[in-house]
Amino acid sequence: MSDLQNNPPLDLNSNSKLLNYNDKSNNEVIDFRSLILRALSSLSNNKTPLKKELTSIKQGIVYTVDLACDLIRKEGYLLGYREKRIYFYNGAFWSPVAEEELQVFLTCLAKAIGMEDHNARLAENLEKMIKQILVTATSLKKGPSSIPAICLKNGVYRFGSEPKFTGFEPSDFFYYQLPYEYDARATSSLSGIFG
Repeated sequence: MSDLQNNPPLDLNSNSKLLNYNDKSNNEVIDFRSLILRALSSLSNNKTPLKKELTSIKQGIVYTVDLACDLIRKEGYLLGYREKRIYFYNGAFWSPVAEEELQVFLTCLAKAIGMEDHNARLAENLEKMIKQILVTATSLKKGPSSIPAICLKNGVYRFGSEPKFTGFEPSDFFYYQLPYEYDARATSSLSGIFG
């Protein structure tokens, strides 16, 4: 069973960091397709056999989704959902996952654990796997943030009485990343106009 299944919903009002994923604290921002290739590569290098004695297709669906979440977490990333939409934490922000890419990944994993090819590719079973992710992955419940912040290329700038620049945290639940880097030494001739 996936470690992610036992996690409480993400509460953005708490001060605790979301640490239900591998603590290697990935600073590398990657896309979901690259992560899939990385996870499948690590799977093929795995010496432990994945084939299971599946007693039912339902068992195969649950095991496939648990394996998907675990592989992604072991790479230092997360799968989550919010309002029935699946997201992938890419190291800086939460990005919506293309259902087609997720289906390819799940199909490969289902076949790797021993599900017959036609069952692994059957649309009905893929739909059930996607629904199972909504049960297994981290629930992303966003509460009102007390401190406004923006996600930049090299970290997060947090406004407030004492503005500060910090690293990325999944608990921020950013949907985007601005294409600019923060530079504490930068100056602007406009800074005095607004101050």
